[in-house]
Amino acid sequence: MLIISVGLCVLYLASQVHAGVDLIPSDDEQLLNTKVHVNVSPPYIIIGLATEVTVQCTFRRDELLSMSSIVSLVIARANQTDQPLFHDLVSIDDVDGHAHNLSQDIKVVSGSIDNNGESTLQLKFRYPDSNLTGLFKCVVSGFDQIGKPVTEDAFIDVLPTSVTDLFEFIQTAK
Repeated sequence: MLIISVGLCVLYLASQVHAGVDLIPSDDEQLLNTKVHVNVSPPYIIIGLATEVTVQCTFRRDELLSMSSIVSLVIARANQTDQPLFHDLVSIDDVDGHAHNLSQDIKVVSGSIDNNGESTLQLKFRYPDSNLTGLFKCVVSGFDQIGKPVTEDAFIDVLPTSVTDLFEFIQTAK
């Protein structure tokens, strides 16, 4: 039975590769959970040069059939990745439909909840510094068909890079 299951998985993955499906997420998008998508642009902060960093969470309810309604989306951040302690930065709920800024460091917040389409939550840091790097988490909360809570999440690292590191990278790329 195990051999058949492994064989089916290998056949499926081979068909996806043959069909041109990219199974590896890009550097600026991490899909630890295929239902919740988190991306950051740019994928790292160049201290002293970056003017803006955007973190965006997207979720389509129809990709998770066990969730019949979305209640909220939250983006949180932890300083450390080994033992993360997350602090909520922004949120949106389906009651008032407005994105709420929970941090003084964030300058722009936007989002919407759409139970029939794509729900999004986005935050922007202007002139970010290394204090805004770390592990970001997007949490989507809702209910299933019988009213039980359902939660899905995804994570992405926002890494600092110095100008010196950037110049060294350019020199080695030549």
